[in-house]
Amino acid sequence: MQKQTSIFDTINAKQREPSRRGTFSLRPRTSSDGHGARLASVDLVQGKSIDVGQLTFEEVVAEGEYGGVTRGSYAANDDMCRDVSIKMLKDELLKSAEKRNMLTEIRLMRRIKCHENIVEFIGWSVSPGCVCIVEELMPFGSLLDYLRAQTSLADVDAVEGGDGDVVVTQHALLSFAQQIAAGMIHLSQLQVVHRDLACRNVYIDHENLVKISDYSIVRDVYTPNVYRQTTGGQLPVRWMAYEAIFNGEYTSKTDVWSFGVLLWELCTLGDIPYPNLIRTEQLLEELERGYRMENPGNISTDLFLLMDSCWNKLPTIRPTFNKLYADITALVHEEEDDVVHIDTEGILHEKRNKSSFSRMTSQDGNGSRIPTFASSVLVEEDEEASERDPCV
Repeated sequence: MQKQTSIFDTINAKQREPSRRGTFSLRPRTSSDGHGARLASVDLVQGKSIDVGQLTFEEVVAEGEYGGVTRGSYAANDDMCRDVSIKMLKDELLKSAEKRNMLTEIRLMRRIKCHENIVEFIGWSVSPGCVCIVEELMPFGSLLDYLRAQTSLADVDAVEGGDGDVVVTQHALLSFAQQIAAGMIHLSQLQVVHRDLACRNVYIDHENLVKISDYSIVRDVYTPNVYRQTTGGQLPVRWMAYEAIFNGEYTSKTDVWSFGVLLWELCTLGDIPYPNLIRTEQLLEELERGYRMENPGNISTDLFLLMDSCWNKLPTIRPTFNKLYADITALVHEEEDDVVHIDTEGILHEKRNKSSFSRMTSQDGNGSRIPTFASSVLVEEDEEASERDPCV
């Protein structure tokens, strides 16, 4: 009996095929292939070498498969001490290929010029017992956490005697989208593909300023302007473009697809994309058939068509980030004429109703917990998948 081929087998086979448009290896390259020479010819405009003694390591704020992120401080000199975020490689990986990858990342980050919507790269520290990247500390956490907190904040307001209505506004959400598009214009002009653009990788600073962070995902794109996936590991499938999933190819237009998903996240206050497709294999099969996410409700047709245009199967048909920025700016200007593009009050009302329904249906007659759709939405085909890591 012939073994049935799964969609995962098909994708893996496609990604093993040689690309007609070349590959990009994460291994440090010598000048014989031209890559090292190209790096040397690029103006290095950001960051500097930091002595590890100038860093104070405080609490761990995130931890992944290869390393972690620690809150800390950087004593630039006797008169100035700055709060920073320190990304470190795990000790057992200091002699592995991951160290070489991290050093490559440092070289690439050095040429990303400062921009108000990109997290600032302050510097790096490399010693026999430590490899770390130092970035500015974003004091208010991720945009995803901010969005998901809005329902709770509205509930608290109602309990304290308020009307429990809007906490986040349409203007704030459109401003976030506009700022992220501006940051992505900056990266695309530098021929850098992010590969994991999502609300979880955007952070909030003072006065609702948002900044894009990479956390070891950014990869450089030189000629022929495409990055082909050649390494293992978990992938953020729900944010990935069609050609990235099925062919392992990344360009600025794959980031445009992810930006469309990010817009959907904004307009649902942090819901998980493709909420009706729980299993990864089911999601991939539907994408291959041409399925795209529907209007989440409580947003204008103009805004939905904007995000939907990011999901065209043909990358060349998708808008550029310059076009997206211009279109979002137009929506912001329409807001001044009282045009509603995001009904935040309606979104919050709907979320509170779902939350109440979930609490009522998540207990049986004996008061025991039973599975609900909300708690299983992140259950994936991969055994490694869990609620803490949607990147499968």
